[in-house]
Parts: sequence; C-alpha cells; structure tokens
Amino acid sequence: SGPTFATFDIVGEIAGYQNTNKFGFYQQGNAANKTQVFTGPDNTATPDKTFSVLNNFGLYLKANNATFWYSDRFLNNAPQAGTPLNSGGDPQALIYKIGSQNQYLIAFEDLDVTGVTDKDYNDFWVKMTVTPEPGSWALFALGAVALLFLARRKKALTGSFF
Repeated sequence: SGPTFATFDIVGEIAGYQNTNKFGFYQQGNAANKTQVFTGPDNTATPDKTFSVLNNFGLYLKANNATFWYSDRFLNNAPQAGTPLNSGGDPQALIYKIGSQNQYLIAFEDLDVTGVTDKDYNDFWVKMTVTPEPGSWALFALGAVALLFLARRKKALTGSFF
C-alpha cells in the first residue's frame, strides 16, 4: 500500500534538554534515514506539521544533541558513539491511542530507562494523526461506487440484491 500522511503537534515538553531535543520519524528498519519534524526551539506554540510517511515508520527523539531514542525498542539496545545504551532495550517511548482511531499520543523519556532516569515520560509529548493519502481515499470511493452500481444493476435485472 502507498504512503500516508502524519500530522504532528507538540503537546508538551518538560525536559532539561528541551532547547536541544529534536523529534522526527524514520522508515522502520532503516533508522539511518531520518526526517526531522521539530527542533529544540520549537514549543507548544509551533503549528502542526504534516509529512508524507511510509506505512511502516518509527519515531525518534534526539536528546541533548547526542543520543537517539527510538519507538522501536530493539534500536535502543544499540551502542551510540561507542557507548552501549539501554542494554535491556527498554521502551523510551510510550504510545497511546487517543480520540479517533488514527490519533496517538507519544510520550518520550530522554534518558536511559535502565540507567540514570526519572522514568517520567514527560520529556516530550506529541500528538500524531495519521490519514491515508488522498489517492487511497479516491480508490476506496471508486470501489464503493462500483459496488453500488453493480448492486443496482443486479436489482434491475433480477428484482433482488441477493
């Protein structure tokens, strides 16, 4: 299936690193290909930002211009700059489904959960709304119209939908 659109909105940020934290997304399985959404100076007054994303993507928080924390737990197990971080691969991001089926609240911890941390997950919160690309909606609508046409045609020929 094709790309979708993800709209990101900063909900809050309470972190010692809030002026240097960076948030973005990457293609799942390819964390080297990152797209930055928000920078340290951004805050809750920053307008929503919408990006075209592939269906399988992950989220990251770059804390203090040094350490990347990922929504994919296994990536938090990898050494960065020669130092092993989060050796247990513990979650650095908690993801909650909110509102509609396509809205999520992502809460990041900006320190190593297995090391020195407060485990508060209030260091960066972002609301994400995911919607299919307009082409996908158009195909869905075209299919629905075709099914309706076929059903009406069958009724005209047989007098019944079944």
